[in-house]
Amino acid sequence: MNARDATAVLDALPLAVLMAEPGGRVTYANPAAHALFSHDVETLTPMERARCWATRHVDGSAMSADELPTMRAIRGERLRNFEYRITHADGSEHRVLVSSEPIEGPGGRPLGAACVFEDVTERRRSEQRLADALSDQTASALENARLSDALRARADRLRRITELNRFISASLDIAEVLREIGRAAADLARAEVVGFWLLDPERATLELKGGWGEECLRDVPTTSLSSDASLVGWVARQRRPLNVPDVLGDPRFLFREWAVRNGLRAFLGIPIVLGDALKLELEPFDLMVCFLTAMFFPVADRRSFFERSRSLVRPGGAIVVVDKTEPAAGYAATVMWRMVLSAKVAAGVDHAEIVAKELSLGGVQRPLDPAVLGPGAVEWFRYGDFAGWLVEGPRS
Repeated sequence: MNARDATAVLDALPLAVLMAEPGGRVTYANPAAHALFSHDVETLTPMERARCWATRHVDGSAMSADELPTMRAIRGERLRNFEYRITHADGSEHRVLVSSEPIEGPGGRPLGAACVFEDVTERRRSEQRLADALSDQTASALENARLSDALRARADRLRRITELNRFISASLDIAEVLREIGRAAADLARAEVVGFWLLDPERATLELKGGWGEECLRDVPTTSLSSDASLVGWVARQRRPLNVPDVLGDPRFLFREWAVRNGLRAFLGIPIVLGDALKLELEPFDLMVCFLTAMFFPVADRRSFFERSRSLVRPGGAIVVVDKTEPAAGYAATVMWRMVLSAKVAAGVDHAEIVAKELSLGGVQRPLDPAVLGPGAVEWFRYGDFAGWLVEGPRS
């Protein structure tokens, strides 16, 4: 192949080809090179080329004239798929892959350099679009998984509350009720043991009355405490929740050996106030839970109680109500009542105990009319005559 044929082949290549002499002047550039660099590069010195377009490394840092692939090849470097950026005066940018080779004559005498450039701008854009799409899909998948886990956890909590509701509404045995409440609390909080301590204000003592985790509870050193001592006593006196991540480091905790023996470290105490809810001096709050409570209020006091409670909900807070609601009219009421009875039997409650419990409520319990909850109360669960409502506080 003679020189003319070789030049014709180079001219036909879709890749940009440059050849330069030792001083850096380009001696040959094919049409693809003219298109890539937008200049007759054969007429430009290396310094002039640096002024005609800006060259930067892939990371955006500036590239000097001596760092240009052509000049590096002239100095004897061999480059393979070296990538950098070219920005023209009109602001258009190209991403370029270059491979270069020194040209040597007899005896290794340097004659210049040959460089081949491939414009990969569109390829990089496509790769970035693909990466962005994959990132978005991954983020979406992770978010969907998180939401799915959250919904599954919420469904589990609602299931436990519903099961607990069935049991409490049927049982008269306080020990069994406390055990079931403790089991539900343990499931929801992932706790190993739950205990209920009853305060005797006159004697200033606390008595362990029951809970969940029988082996641990049977192993408790004492079932009677002074209300002036211990973490439980603090919760009872202050009427405030208390969360202690490591009880072994808290001097108020009295059962260290018991905790070590049973592999327990954290403590969460929540006060339960037994009394007339209608007489409580409420303060502004984030969350109120009325669980099987309102149906024992006098009918005349229900609306005013919830009006007062709604006025004290902080922005973003809520009131959660779970209670027995007034039954539907007609045959639907019979169907729902039979569903409730069936659920109590399915929960393992003795038939005689169900009857005794229902008779004990005569003149004491009256189902709730949801209208007393006020406007905007959203029903979020229902089973037979029992339902749950969410009353949101102000948005801001």
